Amino acid sequence: MRLCQFVLLSAAICAPACVCAQVGVKTEISADLIIPQPPPSAPPAEWKDAAGRRAISLQVAGAMLHGFHYAGADAKAPEVLFFNGNGMTILHTDRFYRALAALGPSVTVYDYRGYGFSRGTASLINFREDGLRAYDALVKTAPGGRVVVYGASMGTAVAAYVASQRPLAGLVLGMPIASAEEELPVYGQLVGFTPTQLAMTTPSAEASSIFGETALVKRSNAPLLVLGGSDDNVVPVQQAREVFAASPSVKKKIVVVPGAGHNDVILSSAAMMSVSEMLTQLQ
Repeated sequence: MRLCQFVLLSAAICAPACVCAQVGVKTEISADLIIPQPPPSAPPAEWKDAAGRRAISLQVAGAMLHGFHYAGADAKAPEVLFFNGNGMTILHTDRFYRALAALGPSVTVYDYRGYGFSRGTASLINFREDGLRAYDALVKTAPGGRVVVYGASMGTAVAAYVASQRPLAGLVLGMPIASAEEELPVYGQLVGFTPTQLAMTTPSAEASSIFGETALVKRSNAPLLVLGGSDDNVVPVQQAREVFAASPSVKKKIVVVPGAGHNDVILSSAAMMSVSEMLTQLQ
């Protein structure tokens, strides 16, 4: 099983030619430039109940989110709220959510606004607030009010933000970004920026806030599992190590999957086993 790309490089950011060439002036890179244009979509007719899952919706400010809820095998397990990467939709990632639910917990996941089945305009600053609304709705019905928040790639920014604002039963970060400043040179090279062009760009203040995950995890004492891939060239594993080190949690673990690239990590048996172990320990 292989998920759709977490990062759609060719569509996610402006071309190198758009970097401002004015001497001494740096171009600010918006967080929203990692959102594919147009965002990935899904046929509305496919948002429907199926074996083991039901279609759900959530009204948020300025948008309607559509998602799926997957029944877990263990009624006592904490609920998992999953946040996707920037190339993922709930329809195309169905098998992964089912695999998570097979570990025991029920799983709730929504398409981001403007993605898949959801309405509204895609924006990372809104994704974060939508994440809070999704958590606030889910914690009311989760077993014992316990919710484990799990984010992958771009979704780690949403998950870490929710963790900084709410008490969680657990937090899982797959391929987290330590900071916008550290990731921009890596990402810029992947989309074809020259060293000179990279030197003329800087993350916007909003991007620094959104992707400042080392700062965000410092505000959460929730049990933490960090997942990284030794061969990840999109978000190098050193960033996962930095996020892990920044957490004040007394219950934390990092798993680096040998030979795993960016799109391989959360699907690996090592990652799934570690998530299963965490869920068992939380019961």
